[in-house]
Amino acid sequence: SILATPNRVLAMSSLWSSPANKIVEDLEYDFVTKPKEDFYCPVTLDLLQEPYQTACCGKHLSREAYIRYHGKCCPLCRGPCLTATLDKYHQRNMLSHEVRCPKKAEGCKWEGEIYNLKQHLSTCQYVKESCPHWCGSMFIRLKMEEHKSQHCPLRPFTCQHCREY
Repeated sequence: SILATPNRVLAMSSLWSSPANKIVEDLEYDFVTKPKEDFYCPVTLDLLQEPYQTACCGKHLSREAYIRYHGKCCPLCRGPCLTATLDKYHQRNMLSHEVRCPKKAEGCKWEGEIYNLKQHLSTCQYVKESCPHWCGSMFIRLKMEEHKSQHCPLRPFTCQHCREY
């Protein structure tokens, strides 16, 4: 399912079926320009992250709709015995839509293709992380070094008596 506002869509399914190829899941996309209507499933109204093209009428369904209607009549044209194939061309077009970083409100200025979003989030300075010293604190990456070196109560230090770390 999706939550849509003028340029925002909450995508609740993965972009690829293989876990190793997942781009980003359960993430609200803030589109620079909202995708055209043909990038949404006419049955589930979800963003077509895994678009299946029907053999009968050539239209696109989401993976969820395809699984639900596979072997039954097509929900779009009522053609017999729905069969469809994953349309990688349409999928690449979907992944090329420009989105803003979900951490924009925190200060991130990144804009780029959906395909590059997972890579960006792996280095985005505005993503929160847990302190590696297990103190229980969470900070954005931009502030983590300061916390680790100056404020963390569990930070390692050199003993003033024996000079060991």
